[in-house]
Amino acid sequence: TTTGARRERVQANGEPWLLGDARRHLAAEAAHDAGAAAATYTEDGSYENVALGLRFEGRDMVELQYAASWDTIRDMKATYLWEHPFGDVVVQCGRISGTAAAASATFTVMRTSSEPAFQS
Repeated sequence: TTTGARRERVQANGEPWLLGDARRHLAAEAAHDAGAAAATYTEDGSYENVALGLRFEGRDMVELQYAASWDTIRDMKATYLWEHPFGDVVVQCGRISGTAAAASATFTVMRTSSEPAFQS
């Protein structure tokens, strides 16, 4: 899930703007380029992994999340069956696969709320 400033709804070619962003994002994911993947987010955007109950606020934290994920699951790949834009959101259906290994990096994520810090 991503949030942030609104973008124009339609590009010059008539395609919804978010589909172009989604394609650039997926290309960055396929290359395991955390900086390029995070660059498709607005500066105040966020990434939320609902299954794990984690939310990463701001482009720098989003980049950290991608880098840590790819460090842990080095052969991670995504295969998408379909995508559809709904206003400011693109919904995608697919599968992410890979083999989890021990991470070579250690990092700490501090929450800005009153909740305790998450460490990994």
